[in-house]
Formats: sequence, C-alpha cells, structure tokens
Amino acid sequence: MEARDRPLGEDRPRVKILPRCLVDENGCWIWTGALSSTGYGAVRWEGRIWNTHRLLYIDLVGEVPKELTMDHLCRNRACCNPQHLEPVTQRVNILRGRGVTAENIAKDACVHGHRFTVENTIIEKTGGRHCKTCREKHIKAWRERNRDRVNASQQRRRDRARANAG
Repeated sequence: MEARDRPLGEDRPRVKILPRCLVDENGCWIWTGALSSTGYGAVRWEGRIWNTHRLLYIDLVGEVPKELTMDHLCRNRACCNPQHLEPVTQRVNILRGRGVTAENIAKDACVHGHRFTVENTIIEKTGGRHCKTCREKHIKAWRERNRDRVNASQQRRRDRARANAG
C-alpha cells in the first residue's frame, strides 16, 4: 500500500511536517524546523532522519524510486511543496543546477573561442572535455620549449630500435 493510500491519522508524515511550514510568495512550503548542513529540511521519522521534502513527497504523492533524487524546481532547498519537486536522476539534477558542472556543460566553446564540435573535442575517460585545437597548440609549444629533450628522447628510441634489430 502506497503512503497516499494509507488512512489519515496521526501516523502520517504530513501531520508532523505541514504545521511547521510557512507558505511564501512563490508558493514554497518553507520548513521552519531543523535544517541539514546543506540547507535541506530534516526531521526524525520512524527512527531515522529524513529530508522533509522527500518524506512529504512520499506521503502526498507516492514512492520515489531509490535511484532517483528530488529536484527542487523552485531552487529553494527548504521547500517541501510536492508541486515544486520532481524525481530525476542525479545527473539531471546536477545539470539543472547552478554548480560548476552545470556551467561547464552549458559552454559551447573553450576559453579561446574554439567551438566544442565532435571534430574539435577530446572526451576524457572521466567525462571531462578539452578543445583539440588548444591541446595541439599547447603540445606544439611544449615541444618547441623542450626541443633538446624531445630530440634526445627520439635519438634514444632510434638507438634502441637499431640495437634490437641487429
């Protein structure tokens, strides 16, 4: 039986949470109780600490798959209004946010103005991306600055190949 199908009574999270919320001009239900260190509402329910927005969403709307996180569409972490929440993947939540990752993924060119196209983008194993044009310029400049080291390394490689062949 889902939370919303349970009979009303004192054992419902809404009975504990809603009286401690204030409605603001944006329709946010602002939790006035304890906040976590990251600014989300926190409440003890059935022996554990819950984020108030997630617990109230489960109570009023229904279960949230474990692999999904709650995205505050209103961008107010203390808001508990289920209409302001959407269950999404962690990736979607991060990309919708205002953090560095979201800012970087939104960029369509490198700091020097080269467009991030399929042909001009290097994707790292970790998911990061780099401008191929800038990388090639950087490598070329490094080789120019370190010409003696590069030449010596190439000479050692040739010498080893000759020794192994003969």
